[in-house]
Amino acid sequence: MQLAAFRSQQDALHAWRRIRAQHGALLGGLQPIVSKKNLGNAGTFYRLSVGPLPSRQAASRLCQRLIAGGEPDCLIRRR
Repeated sequence: MQLAAFRSQQDALHAWRRIRAQHGALLGGLQPIVSKKNLGNAGTFYRLSVGPLPSRQAASRLCQRLIAGGEPDCLIRRR
């Protein structure tokens, strides 16, 4: 489940610390995953995701709860 995308890996990790501090009870033992993605003319982004999640339904429930808790958005991606 992607939480956000940033221009630097450092920004992605900083965001993870903030999200974990605010929503630690929801995130439990999930680990951050930062992946580098080159989007051509748009540049390089670092996607902040969490996982592993047992199912798409579990990811959707977590996403809804994070948004209800104040996060701006999240994106359910295929593995």
